[in-house]
Amino acid sequence: MKSHPFNTAAHSLAQKRQSDSHSLNLATASLRNGAARGNPAMKSMIAISAAAAVLVGAGAAAAQDPAVELLANAPDMCTLPAAFGYHSSTGGAGAGQLSGNTWNIPPAQFATSTGAPVTGQEIAIRLRGTGFCNISHTITVTSARGGLTSNDAGEDEYTLPPGFADRRAIHYEAYWVANGTAGGTAALGPKADLMASSNNLTHTAFYTLGATRPPPGNRFFDLRIGMPRGAMATPLLAGDYSDTVTVTLSPQP
Repeated sequence: MKSHPFNTAAHSLAQKRQSDSHSLNLATASLRNGAARGNPAMKSMIAISAAAAVLVGAGAAAAQDPAVELLANAPDMCTLPAAFGYHSSTGGAGAGQLSGNTWNIPPAQFATSTGAPVTGQEIAIRLRGTGFCNISHTITVTSARGGLTSNDAGEDEYTLPPGFADRRAIHYEAYWVANGTAGGTAALGPKADLMASSNNLTHTAFYTLGATRPPPGNRFFDLRIGMPRGAMATPLLAGDYSDTVTVTLSPQP
């Protein structure tokens, strides 16, 4: 906190005015005496008296009221939904497949009874919640296993049998929703867009504020999860498959 020194100009000015007033009185008396005698020193005394009056005025102008400075700070903050809720789906996904933060993909949408990967339209689910951010930030999507991967793949001394696959790629998209209505799905700013596979585990998007890009503020935030179902050359290894996706917002001052 800055200290404010007391202004003593008024006190000094009062003293100065007293002495200046006395000088003026002396000058007036001398003027009268000089006029009576025709003294040529009269002009000099008048000049001195005028200068004293100017000094009094200058001292009054220099006196100022103390200034008060105000300071405050609004902290930067980015928050994601505590939990995502179902918004919409395509390709055979549905709200009934969602349990908390877990999407259980039906076996019939994943592989046939002979282990052949199901092909056709992408199966996808869109999850939504409300987040907040008031600063430039990054949006990062991270896949723990690089797509839907056989749980056996994490065991010690695991070896993939020849002629089988143990992974299906998953497409993750995380972004702020431009439209404030429930039906809007267009992105505000960049998406964190990850096609997760064994060699692609994370993607970061930079949301930088600018003249045409304001902070998101309070806004819908979407996480879309899709499984492309293109043809695969080999059948899937039997067993359970899983992946965990993590979304992170990081303020960037």
